[in-house]
Amino acid sequence: MKDPRNRLRFALLAALHGGALLSLTACAQDRLPPLEPASAAAIQSAPAYVIAPGDLVRIVVYNEPNMTGDYLVLPEGTIQLPLIGVVMAKGQTASQLSDEILGKLRKGILTEPRISVNLAQMRSVFVSGAVTKPGAYPYIPDMTVDMAVAVAGGYTDRGAHNRVVLRHSGEAERQFELNPGMPIKLAPGDIIKVPERAF
Repeated sequence: MKDPRNRLRFALLAALHGGALLSLTACAQDRLPPLEPASAAAIQSAPAYVIAPGDLVRIVVYNEPNMTGDYLVLPEGTIQLPLIGVVMAKGQTASQLSDEILGKLRKGILTEPRISVNLAQMRSVFVSGAVTKPGAYPYIPDMTVDMAVAVAGGYTDRGAHNRVVLRHSGEAERQFELNPGMPIKLAPGDIIKVPERAF
């Protein structure tokens, strides 16, 4: 991890989700949430992705290379931009954040600013429990529970292949059955725990 931004990102992700991961890992077998069918795990689609702490935002300010770059959204929801300073990114879409930055640049900083704002990387998903390599993994579009378990090295010998404990951002943890014909889609920031199977 030679890039200091990578070190900062790792520290941020650990701080953001360390408590939640510990909570899921400590969850005892007999204290798991009630088992629900895979169909109940459907994510309500949002009209646009909302920026949150842990996201990496790519901002391009044309003809201003010193301002162009990838900016990590900090735990308090802000990014720090050259010439502008602190900007609140949390809760905004990329388009809304672009409008806010443009407004600040037009206040005596640049005459005719042109910018683009995109998500360079969405916040990670976190896999714990009976998997080979628990940890944080980059979210990719249309990621499923099966894909997350695969990137975490697959199940251990004690891992339950037929159910998973899942926590969407801002919600309580729930336990779902796994159905090969009905993959459970994930959202950025989701936390997954693979429980141990009953012997």
